[in-house]
Amino acid sequence: MGKLSTKTKDQLLLVSAATIDRLLAKTQAKTHPKGLGGTKPGHLLRNQIPIRTHSWDISQPGFVEADTVAHCGNSLAGDFIWSLTLTDIHTGWTEARATWNNGATGVIEQKKRFEGKANLVYRR
Repeated sequence: MGKLSTKTKDQLLLVSAATIDRLLAKTQAKTHPKGLGGTKPGHLLRNQIPIRTHSWDISQPGFVEADTVAHCGNSLAGDFIWSLTLTDIHTGWTEARATWNNGATGVIEQKKRFEGKANLVYRR
């Protein structure tokens, strides 16, 4: 790449971040595609799972937040490993487990293993 002229450099420094984002949007979309999403939205599930919307007063271990991440490469087709991460809100203790696909059976099994280990740790 060549050097920029002083005039060009001065003009670039005057451009706002929003304008730069707008001008580069098409190029960014081509070179940095959005990640794949493995979560399917569902009103039934959303209404059954309590979501923490404010700071809870948690004074003891045992309340966790959980998340899953797909390790699928470029396609969500077929089965692949998902990581399940559970974090105890009170202590910050985090455990990661692997499960085959994102089905309830595998996720619940790994959650039970987490609970078993947590019981051993908390009893000490």
